[in-house]
Amino acid sequence: MRRRLSFLAIALALGLAPAAAVHAASPEFRKWAESLPPNGWKLVEMNDGAGFAVFVKPPEPKETRVRLWTRYELMKPDAQGMASWVDYYDFDCANRKMILLTEIQYGANNQLGVLHTFDKPGEEKFVVPGTEGETLMKGACSPASTAWGATVLH
Repeated sequence: MRRRLSFLAIALALGLAPAAAVHAASPEFRKWAESLPPNGWKLVEMNDGAGFAVFVKPPEPKETRVRLWTRYELMKPDAQGMASWVDYYDFDCANRKMILLTEIQYGANNQLGVLHTFDKPGEEKFVVPGTEGETLMKGACSPASTAWGATVLH
């Protein structure tokens, strides 16, 4: 079963929550998570209870839209052999819509060994209040994301 990025991790990554809100990971898990090469990604959550670490890339402004990458690393592969995956989202900030553009699943950590690629975007949907999508959108479309060097266009 795939785990999704927590609201807290998204909020932390995008500057919408204080860093003090992160729970402490066990020393063993922290060592594993911090050993993963960031390769331009920002480590935003270590969840040793669920066995995964989450990374994000800075939002990318695209005309009146914003795009955001998220990366998930599992300490142990799931039942299907997946150990890592990335999602790429596109947000229409003004109209509160989003779409998952692509997802790539890997058999090893650090985005190695592609298992599946899903790059046929689905239908653009309105962002539902109180969901992961809204948290992602608020962060990606927020002026706080400019701290990452992005200029968000509204």
